[in-house]
Amino acid sequence: MLAVLVTIAAMQLGDHDALSSDIDRFGRIFIVSSGCARMGYEVDFDPLHDMQRQIESRASEAGMPEAEISRRINDSIVRHETDLPPRNLPEDASPSQIMQHLRDVKEVYPLRCGQLAWEAPEALTSEGLKSGDAQLIERMSFFETLYARAPESK
Repeated sequence: MLAVLVTIAAMQLGDHDALSSDIDRFGRIFIVSSGCARMGYEVDFDPLHDMQRQIESRASEAGMPEAEISRRINDSIVRHETDLPPRNLPEDASPSQIMQHLRDVKEVYPLRCGQLAWEAPEALTSEGLKSGDAQLIERMSFFETLYARAPESK
């Protein structure tokens, strides 16, 4: 009898760990997908909505209250926001901060969006990745050149 209870407890802990891992993965994929879409990559959010519904269903079946499910998903999304460069720079950003931000965007997004295409190809196809990379590099290079020529940036 004790062995059965220990086995059931271990299975529940394993399910809980898998659920926690999936919630964290969802948060990471969601934030990267949002960032890639914002940068012009063609991201399909339907698979992410399906993933969220599956996680919510599993969590509910495991007895997790709806508010706790939402809190954990939101916490994961917030935790992964630092995986990408900030959306906006402060208004008083220095010229060197602006140039560094452009370089960061040009470096980080192709890497993160590439990881997304590998991990969730239903959300970002390889064709969408190639097209998005090319457009992003072209746009950021244009801004770097434009900004470097501006009198106040020197």
